[in-house]
Amino acid sequence: MFTSLAEVRAVIARWRQDYNQVRSHSAHGGRLGARDADGRTVLWHTAAEGRRRTVVELLRHGARPHATDADGYSALMEAARRGHDEVLAALVAAGADIDARSRLGNTPLLLAAGVDPHLRNGRREQAQTLAAAAGHDDIVSLLNAKAGAMDWLRRLF
Repeated sequence: MFTSLAEVRAVIARWRQDYNQVRSHSAHGGRLGARDADGRTVLWHTAAEGRRRTVVELLRHGARPHATDADGYSALMEAARRGHDEVLAALVAAGADIDARSRLGNTPLLLAAGVDPHLRNGRREQAQTLAAAAGHDDIVSLLNAKAGAMDWLRRLF
């Protein structure tokens, strides 16, 4: 992917020239929205890598924060899944939908460790399962403790 902000700026400049001069007739819109075989945009990949400065630059040049891949995952969801807090803040500030759901029903909050540890996605996976699969043992412990506390509170009421 990109190694510097200067490289991103150069790519953006080439994309703009290509779009505005070479392919001004294109029905696909700006090249910032170009997608890979999985439907992922440059913004999605940059957010997944945790490159906040580059994400901000892409957004400033018109990248769409709501764009999703073939499975309905946005850049915000992937940044949440990988724990890139600064990227999350930049995407939310740009208007990314914090309540969006993937095709499986995952939300950015569920992917970031979940507010409700009992919430399940379309595959019936809980936040603990997703956190464990990603190797986030500290989050699994936190979620298990929270689930126990929530179960105790539910028994009271």
